[in-house]
Amino acid sequence: MMHFRQAIVVLDKKEYSLIPGKINSFDTFYVDFQHEPSRGNSGRYALFLHPKQDVLVDKIELQFELPMSGFSSAVTFALRSSGDSQEQDFVVKTKPQPVLFKGDTSFNNIPAGRGLLHAWSYLLFNGTKKQILAASTNESAGFTSLLYDAERQILTVRKDVGQGLRMTHSFPALDFWWGDGGFAQLQTDLEIVPKMRPKALVWSASAIMGFDQLEQQVEMVAASGLPFTHFCLGNGWQSQNGDWIGTKQAPKHQLSALIRSKGLRPALTFSPFTASVQSDLARQHPDWLVQHNGKPILVTTANGSDAYALDVYHAGVREYIAAVFYQFIERWGFDTFFLEDLSAACAWPKMEKTRGQLMEEATTLIRSSAGSAYLIAAQVPVGAAIGHYDAVQMGSPLYRVTKDKLDWQLIGGQLNVQPLLAAQYIRNAHLQIAGNPIALRSTLDKRNARAQYAYLIVQALCSDILIVSDDLGGYLPELRSELEEAVFLQQAEIVAVSRLLPSGTKVVFEVDGNRYTAYFNFMDKKMRVGDGERGFELEGLEGLVI
Repeated sequence: MMHFRQAIVVLDKKEYSLIPGKINSFDTFYVDFQHEPSRGNSGRYALFLHPKQDVLVDKIELQFELPMSGFSSAVTFALRSSGDSQEQDFVVKTKPQPVLFKGDTSFNNIPAGRGLLHAWSYLLFNGTKKQILAASTNESAGFTSLLYDAERQILTVRKDVGQGLRMTHSFPALDFWWGDGGFAQLQTDLEIVPKMRPKALVWSASAIMGFDQLEQQVEMVAASGLPFTHFCLGNGWQSQNGDWIGTKQAPKHQLSALIRSKGLRPALTFSPFTASVQSDLARQHPDWLVQHNGKPILVTTANGSDAYALDVYHAGVREYIAAVFYQFIERWGFDTFFLEDLSAACAWPKMEKTRGQLMEEATTLIRSSAGSAYLIAAQVPVGAAIGHYDAVQMGSPLYRVTKDKLDWQLIGGQLNVQPLLAAQYIRNAHLQIAGNPIALRSTLDKRNARAQYAYLIVQALCSDILIVSDDLGGYLPELRSELEEAVFLQQAEIVAVSRLLPSGTKVVFEVDGNRYTAYFNFMDKKMRVGDGERGFELEGLEGLVI
């Protein structure tokens, strides 16, 4: 059970304590601090700030007492979908989450150390017989940081206001919910209608191919006998990020027409809020770039390169993004979009806007420009994606390709597998989950072949949108069989996900009324599962379905 401890706001460098369930009035502002009566073991708190004059908000914070007894772990959600969302012990040594632009390593006032857990938007406490979810129900006013001190047994809920928020009008500061029924209870209390959509199998084509090669790939995918639903043109078709209109490598409408003629949906990958340093857009419209101290800031994109962030409040940017979607949808015929590097939109907060408000403005712009198109968001704040996007891509790129050699060494990293597992708690009820593209290859050594299979199965079980690529016609029978197994497992209903110490996962699931169990070892060395005669060993980076 969670118990309210205190609520404080700091305005113009002065701290004020708040009393829930009443109007708290002060000289320069007042706060409507609402507290809904508990529905069983749940509660909801909402703060609305109303200034009587211009004020600077430095902190908005709630604290609760939450005993650790009965909890063994917590699921912490990273700020971005590409971050290290994961299930972890209370005694781990955590690190501050990186922010959204190059040069800044952490948010202010986020402690790191043994027994300190930190999450954004959602923090789920797990035990063998109980759960408690702490959740922000509105990230449009600002991102919500959740910090748990296991030693003091105190949960702190804090709104991100950057270096200070200049407030000139009423502000819906914070909306916080907690309950011991986890996400299922949140869904019931907030009357959230589940979004149950068909699963998707996507072929991701290399964007550097010529039209003839792309045409051959479309024909190959259509004739594969596998239930592909989409043919996606991956990032790289443009000359530079940002140069989306008039680019020489632009896909023509003939490509989307061909895709549709084969019973597939045409999809396109692009990054709406970034412009490459070498782009024509950045050179011709420097005033469109987010500035700090008179210079454009750099963000690090999904592929590791530097780019400028576009200012979503600039009229020229807004008109350009609307024109880009018009070209993609109306002229080229695409209806599904993988949107990369979306967090660039809130790379630098302004004194009058929080990062959350910037992200809300950006996502509203995207949805209004895209209409009814299906949108998959990547590198996006997870809490801010709900209600705007149809799906979120969880995790980071899966592997490195060096000198034509595929290396799956990153399979054991938290940034790949753990976000997909954590996302099971928000899947379907809030939005669909997509994994990262998997370039399946037949010519791998045993270690990398094991890792490739393990991640393919994790993706199939834990995502609604399975994305594969490379050379479908060159798949050897064994790899083809593994892909067919993954397609079968896409229909699975997850029953339970649990950790296997020291670094593994057990997934119990059902398909067509039959129950199965999958075991995964994400270490690059052997791991023992179970004891006695029923126990067995998993090789390093191995997945096994029983």
